[in-house]
Amino acid sequence: MKPAGVARSVAALLATTVLADSVRPDAAQTAAKPLFREVAAETGLRFHHFSGSSGEYYIPEILGAGGALLDYDVDGDLDVLLLQGSMLEAGRTPELSRFPPEAGQPLGHRLFRNDLTPGGALRFTDVTEASGLSGPAYGMGAAVGDYDDDGDPDLYLTGFGASVLYRNDGGRFRDVTAASGAATEGWSTSASFVDYDRDGDLDLFVARYIDFTVAGNKKCFDAVGARDYCLPAVYRSVPDRLYRNEGGGRFSDATVGAGVGDPSSSTAALFFDYDRDGWLDLFVGNNVAFDAFWDELVRMHRGVLEIALGRTLLHRRQRAHAAVGLVRPALEELDLPGRFLGAGEKAPQHHRVGARGDRLGDVAGEAHAAIGDERDAALLQR
Repeated sequence: MKPAGVARSVAALLATTVLADSVRPDAAQTAAKPLFREVAAETGLRFHHFSGSSGEYYIPEILGAGGALLDYDVDGDLDVLLLQGSMLEAGRTPELSRFPPEAGQPLGHRLFRNDLTPGGALRFTDVTEASGLSGPAYGMGAAVGDYDDDGDPDLYLTGFGASVLYRNDGGRFRDVTAASGAATEGWSTSASFVDYDRDGDLDLFVARYIDFTVAGNKKCFDAVGARDYCLPAVYRSVPDRLYRNEGGGRFSDATVGAGVGDPSSSTAALFFDYDRDGWLDLFVGNNVAFDAFWDELVRMHRGVLEIALGRTLLHRRQRAHAAVGLVRPALEELDLPGRFLGAGEKAPQHHRVGARGDRLGDVAGEAHAAIGDERDAALLQR
């Protein structure tokens, strides 16, 4: 028997569907007014991701890259940063790739300044070289935040090989990774600036993946014996990193003390106060591994940081799956304790946040978002 809350939610969904059908425009009207239109090329956003595929089946070639929207020049509109790949073997040029870049295509990360005209026409200008963002590098993800509190957004770029912290000095970026103490070697996939200890400045969480190296590349094969990319499980997972902002442009490694140092092949991280107790909780999505949900990462008590106070591993999935992205809606718009969405890769994801803040459960089906607890859940099924 379905719980009453679920039945009410399903009934509401059916009623909404009927109402939507009654006011839905005809096909001709819908075709004449598309909701979205591809305008990248006409606005100056000319970019093709280069995977560096070499025929050696290196795992980074198939993981892809991310980007960021940020107002890097603080002029009131959002600029675009897109991360690029590169050849993974030293000495090999892009022309040797199985899918070489087009002639004249600039490699390395690209930063596009938003030159929105007074009339409202959207236009982007490639300002990469002038911005100080160096390359090439094998990029994965980007975190944006004003960690030095000087009024402009800084960048932390993750990738294969090493991650880089760029400080924004009035629209020009400077690599301060070594001096900051936030250098993360190996393969990192995503990152997040967050004030996890509520001391007023932005700390940094870095999701790390596996111990893959080009020199240690393993040979794997598909079901019929053809060479194929290996699963991440063939390699060892590596611990994530949590850096505490000590002020003055310096970070200290707080990973072990905060209790987030378990190896986990992480691909995404999401901070949000799911139980609304005023402290940010952390969900880490893993690739073909068990997800972990940590309640109350750390807590500040009477001005003293009590490491891992109240830390509870709420749930470890009993079945491996792959998580490649997480999205956080505006929680203030929901009269509920939490909501999040996972984007699955090759396997379903099932996550539910309990209204009482005490349960992260599984529900059958494909990737979906869930709101509420077991008794009153509205499921968005895909």
